[in-house]
Amino acid sequence: MSHGKPSHPVEVRLSDLSSLPIEDPFKEKCLLEEPPNLLLIYLMKKGGSGRISAQSFDARVIEIYRLCYEKDPKPPKTRETVVRDFAAHFPHLIFQSSWLRDLIHQWDVTPHGQTSRILRALANGFRQAATLTAYKRRVKDRTLDLAHLWRAQIQRNLSDWIDVLDLKNADMNDRLITKQVTAKAGEFVKNNPHLKRHETRLIELLRERNAYDASILITAKLFTVSQRQLQRSNKTLSARSRSMFGN
Repeated sequence: MSHGKPSHPVEVRLSDLSSLPIEDPFKEKCLLEEPPNLLLIYLMKKGGSGRISAQSFDARVIEIYRLCYEKDPKPPKTRETVVRDFAAHFPHLIFQSSWLRDLIHQWDVTPHGQTSRILRALANGFRQAATLTAYKRRVKDRTLDLAHLWRAQIQRNLSDWIDVLDLKNADMNDRLITKQVTAKAGEFVKNNPHLKRHETRLIELLRERNAYDASILITAKLFTVSQRQLQRSNKTLSARSRSMFGN
């Protein structure tokens, strides 16, 4: 058995979405608006490994709606429908959207002109968002989606760590193995104090070479979601991902 050098702490790189062109904005808009948020999975598969930052993701959302507006969707969808959907699903991004601000600044005094139609669309979108139902669902779904992607990365890192130490063939009563398992659990606890009270359970899972359940526990505490929610979202997203992306 090899007591290889312990792997580095889990590190998830940030992906720069600006390097991924938006080839089909209507497809990405659809992925955005139909929960669970499959756009995150789509981008991860397209761009390779790495964690997508919230800032980078928000910038892409704004650009998706701009492109959909400018490409003039086919009936029964209209440009104003795109604006309404934007306000309904992402009201917090409306005021960061320079393209929409520029449109409104092109003030049109015609009663049913472009400015009037845009303002009515925004009002209808904000009215939908004001019910909080769709918006709360969107925030909740996004948190679970991000947690799901983070969990998968943690599981991969833990599986690699298990392989490096050859834990599948190791004597788990070996003093050196016990020390390395405890140190690995300590790395996660150091980075996430919420795991402190669960450190013993995490050590047990690592000793059992159970990378999946360990990743569930770590991610649940990191994103403040229940482990059951994370397991359910994992199954749902995996099924939807296979259905839509053929894997």
